[in-house]
Amino acid sequence: MTTAIFAQLAANSFVFVALKAVQQLNVMHDEVYWIAPVSALLAIAEVSLLLATVITGWWSWVPMCVGGSLGCLGAMAFHRRMRARKVQCEKV
Repeated sequence: MTTAIFAQLAANSFVFVALKAVQQLNVMHDEVYWIAPVSALLAIAEVSLLLATVITGWWSWVPMCVGGSLGCLGAMAFHRRMRARKVQCEKV
């Protein structure tokens, strides 16, 4: 597996897992207006990730693990920042 394929799989996995985490946090915090757009992006990311996995084979789990972990952490930080901004706006 070349470095370019490794990076592409890690990036695909990052986006897919980040979108899944954002979707879960949106449902948890009742952010209904974000559910449809994030679901559409999730479908695109999932198809892309599955196609890349089929092409690369069994060892695609390594970059997917790296990208997925970072994607989840990034989504949590992004959502925390957005929630803090929303709370500040509500206090004003």
